[in-house]
Order: sequence, then structure tokens, then C-alpha cells
Amino acid sequence: MKILKPTLMLLGRFFVFTGIPIALIYGINVNYPGLLDPRYIHSLHLAMYLGIPIVIFYFLADVWKGWKSTFSEIVALTLVLVYTVLLMGFGHSHFSYENIDFHLFYSALLYIVLIGILIRFPVPILRYLSENEEVSDNYEE
Repeated sequence: MKILKPTLMLLGRFFVFTGIPIALIYGINVNYPGLLDPRYIHSLHLAMYLGIPIVIFYFLADVWKGWKSTFSEIVALTLVLVYTVLLMGFGHSHFSYENIDFHLFYSALLYIVLIGILIRFPVPILRYLSENEEVSDNYEE
């Protein structure tokens, strides 16, 4: 079993899915204390903890073959949808810093990113069907 590539992918995905929320929380709170409201900090913590199962399911999808790989990747993609919504703050953010209120509404950006993730859902299913077709073609010959 080839384990080097899945292990390297695991490390990269771990950095992306857990490192980004940690860096956001730490970087913003150190440079601008009090900028993030408790709701957003809580969402970033949830996203950080949700990143761990995402990494695990992607690792299982890389290691396994067949329907197990397909199932693991679909579960990981579903978790990525939830992760994205949490990380992007449901499409709006409110910051208040030194008596100045900032309201950011970026729901269009959130929808574009979610559509980009949803487009990836057929990929594991089509990969599974393609692998089964190749196996059945080789079996018939």
C-alpha cells in the first residue's frame, strides 16, 4: 500500500483545515484585541475542531479504494461545506473596534464558494463508476 502520498496530503490538509482558523484567531486577537466578537471566535473554534474529521475522512479516501473511498470523500466534502459556512461567518460579519462599527456582507462570495464546493460532489461518484467500468472491462477480456 502506498502510504507516502496520503501521509503528505494528510499533513497539508491538516495545515489548511486546522491551521487557518488557529492563525486567524491568534493573529487577529494579538494584533487587534477585542476586534472579534464572541460569536465569530466560537465559529472559528468550531471550524478548527471540524477540520480534524475533514482531514481524517480525506486521508481514508486516499488510502481506501472502491466505495469506501467514495463514501469517505463525500462525507469530507459535506463537512467542508459546513466548515466553509462557519469560517466565512454565514456571509456577514460585524466588527466593532474603538467605537467604530464595521458591517461586512459578503453573501454573494459565500454562495460562489459553496457552488464551487458543490461542483466537486459528482467527482468521487464518477471516479468510482470509472474504476468499476475499468475493472469490468478487464474482467471480460
